[in-house]
Amino acid sequence: MIMISLLYLLIGSLDGPLAQRPAPQACLRYEPDTTAVTGVLTRRMFYGPPGYGEDPKHDSKEPGFYLELSKGVCTVVGKYADLDVPKSDVRSIQLVLDAAGYKRLRPSLGKTITLRGTLFASHTGHHHAELLLTVLRPSSAR
Repeated sequence: MIMISLLYLLIGSLDGPLAQRPAPQACLRYEPDTTAVTGVLTRRMFYGPPGYGEDPKHDSKEPGFYLELSKGVCTVVGKYADLDVPKSDVRSIQLVLDAAGYKRLRPSLGKTITLRGTLFASHTGHHHAELLLTVLRPSSAR
């Protein structure tokens, strides 16, 4: 009788809040794997050398494009375990683009866009987000 009650509770609980939760999103993988990421394309500016913001009048300026995500993403450990560490709830990704890439994406600023590319983790003072995406090509814009 106890076994039947436990089984009923287990099966019955599948109708409750647990059953209504969406399946967890798979974590993104670092380079060399390619991935697609969707977010709002923004332009942000950070200070660079020599003082990285301590002396804005003399520090260089480092503008760049970023993908702002509506939901945080996670990553799994990558090929370079000392750099490509697991991350969670990342909501901003810095884009790595050449001059042509900036020109091509500029009309999409402020719009939701899907980009394909390879991810790597921040590792220098010029990286202003936890994750960076070397953009291969835009997939779509809305």
